[in-house]
Amino acid sequence: MRNRSRLILVIVLLWAVLPVSAQVGQSPYSLNGIGDLQSLTLANQFGMADVGIATPTRFHINNKNPALLTYNKLSTFQMGITVDYRGISSGEQSQTNGGALLNNLVFAFPVISDRWSMSIGLMPLTNVNYNVTLGGLVDNTQIPVTRQFEGDGGLVQAYFAHGIVIAKGLSLGLRGSYIFGSIDDVSSSFVGYSRENLLDLIEQGIEDPFFSSYSTQFSRQNTFGDVTLGMGLHYRYEMNNNTRVSVGMNIDPQTNISGTTTTLFARRDLGNSLVNGTDSTLVDQAGNYRLPNRFGFGFAYEKLLKLMIGLDIDYQTWSEARGFDGSSEGFRDAIKVALGAEWIPNINSIDSYFERVSYRLGFSYEESPYFVNDTRVNDLGINFGLSLPVGQGSSFDLGFRFGQRGNFNDNPIRERYVKALVGVTINDRWFVRRRFD
Repeated sequence: MRNRSRLILVIVLLWAVLPVSAQVGQSPYSLNGIGDLQSLTLANQFGMADVGIATPTRFHINNKNPALLTYNKLSTFQMGITVDYRGISSGEQSQTNGGALLNNLVFAFPVISDRWSMSIGLMPLTNVNYNVTLGGLVDNTQIPVTRQFEGDGGLVQAYFAHGIVIAKGLSLGLRGSYIFGSIDDVSSSFVGYSRENLLDLIEQGIEDPFFSSYSTQFSRQNTFGDVTLGMGLHYRYEMNNNTRVSVGMNIDPQTNISGTTTTLFARRDLGNSLVNGTDSTLVDQAGNYRLPNRFGFGFAYEKLLKLMIGLDIDYQTWSEARGFDGSSEGFRDAIKVALGAEWIPNINSIDSYFERVSYRLGFSYEESPYFVNDTRVNDLGINFGLSLPVGQGSSFDLGFRFGQRGNFNDNPIRERYVKALVGVTINDRWFVRRRFD
């Protein structure tokens, strides 16, 4: 018990520290709205391209559909870390970057065996991390102007979920989440030259009439904090003792997330010092961001502890999203289709460890809500993963994804990425009083 308590304490401290000093890789698409949406799935589901609406699992937590919590017969703890590497291309220019972020800290346990299970956890909802620089000339002049857009932050959700069996094969799930976090966006215009270019010219001893250039900077911080609700249903039909088919659905209704937005204006000189009298707060007021409806439908075929095949369809009405000022975000509705499979050669094998390993594969196609030059940005990827058993029911989980967003034929920005989700799952009986004869 003492070792287990120490393990939990270390993991909680990791959650508190890592998000402050680490982020996933930069993406220009994260400047849209409240940023890049993060999946609710854990490492085991990530290996199946995020499939999980109708796929029950005994040894892992299902975050995608709370109705499937009823399959957790043991106390289950999962932690995961996301690592990604991105290559971004636009015309002849390209860059690469990467990063890491603690992805999930979740716990589930049965309240009434075979009837009612609960789960609590922390997971990122969105991620913002971008740095975009554009060059040009001031209208009707030869004076250069450089515009820079930077952003970081994101939203986190702390959730509390229940899964309840309401009839044979039929379960209901309810989830309440508290969404919180902040997003910082900074827009700067350098008239004359960028600060870096001016410093280079000064070092070279070159004089220029635009050495007195300045930067005009607008910064905006949106801080969020509100409660959202969601629900799920799952029905499983037993064809025989080992073969089952399942259907599932989940709904996250449209909701307004309250928050505060603060906009600052400043003008800085070459030395990055504030010009007197130009540092002021333009707007500091409360507002709401409208999150759209999310609907999910899933189908699954299962040969018990041998084979699982699942198909998920997720749909979000992003055209109904509204910013703090009530204006449209300019998005389109998004849809994602994912197909995934899990295979265990022989879970009871004694002679071969690798026959007890769970192997996973998945494919997905997503029409995202983002647009570049009035062209939709699509995301196509292939996933694979595995769970390496450790002890009785616990595992070390790995999931990988190779994907691409956008292409040169339709828009000027193409993003290729490799993403890994590394997780640990611990199963045990934590709330049972032991008896000794």
